[in-house]
Amino acid sequence: TPHPPAPAAPRLVPPAPSAPPPAHHNWLTSADGTLSVGVGVYSDCGGQAPVPLGYAVIDTCIGGVLYFVGHNPGVFSPLMQMGAGARITYWDGGGNGHTYRIIATRSWRRSDGPPPPAADATVQFQTCQVADGSVDRILDATPA
Repeated sequence: TPHPPAPAAPRLVPPAPSAPPPAHHNWLTSADGTLSVGVGVYSDCGGQAPVPLGYAVIDTCIGGVLYFVGHNPGVFSPLMQMGAGARITYWDGGGNGHTYRIIATRSWRRSDGPPPPAADATVQFQTCQVADGSVDRILDATPA
């Protein structure tokens, strides 16, 4: 009796190369994974325009430091749990990562004006510490 033909050997197809990780542009991420948010620009030096709700911003009116602002509760809520030693990476518009290490945290009354940076700080992160916005939490940072 004739035998059925043997099944053809399966063709091995090499796996597709893995895609590169997605590029981040205008983005903040924390080393612990709790912060991951887009970054825009805030340039109303009179402070009349509200800070957007859905992303953080760089306040271009604060001189001498790179100054990030975001809402708590909201996109900057993770800052409330960060302290000295925490790391945050800012991915600029060109996709270049800049990692910063928090060196100090403090409360600051908004009525006292912009907070001066802690010694050696080149970056500051600001969010509301209380619901009425009268007190901010400030994180001072330096390049990691």
